Amino acid sequence: MRAPLLVVLVFLLAVPTAAAALAVSTADGELSVDSGRGRVTVDARGGVIGRFMDGRVSILDLTPEDAFDPVVFGDELPSVVLPSGAIVYRGTNVRFRLVGGRYRVTVNAVGIDLSAVGNGSVWLESDGSRFPGTYAFDGDDCQLLRAKCKPLPELRTRFKLGTGDADRIVPPRP
Repeated sequence: MRAPLLVVLVFLLAVPTAAAALAVSTADGELSVDSGRGRVTVDARGGVIGRFMDGRVSILDLTPEDAFDPVVFGDELPSVVLPSGAIVYRGTNVRFRLVGGRYRVTVNAVGIDLSAVGNGSVWLESDGSRFPGTYAFDGDDCQLLRAKCKPLPELRTRFKLGTGDADRIVPPRP
């Protein structure tokens, strides 16, 4: 009688350990953008929440058959559907939320505050202004930890999201 109970107990202890090991090997990356001015593109599986003061956001749902739909608030102007299927929302004080699934989100605006969690790629580019805003990876909050944040790059730069690598910059192709 004790042997089956022991087997069940070992199984119950092993499953969370295996799940934790799997979660570490496929760890999601985190991106934070604070007061950005320019363009931020996230092409990833995971979640993105954000807002901007004035500009536009283009959202392409790459998994349209799943149960998750993008949510956008504050878009004052009529949305536009691009030939790619992306929907462009424009206005002031626009907020958006995308959870689950895979998305390609491009924000071209001023006052960008954005958080993304997932696996994929990120492109950052400032508008060349004196105060371009800041970004950080892996849980560094730009409002609390200014020393760990960097200004948005002047040239469009690609980064990996969710790799766990210290050096995330993806070199351009020759």
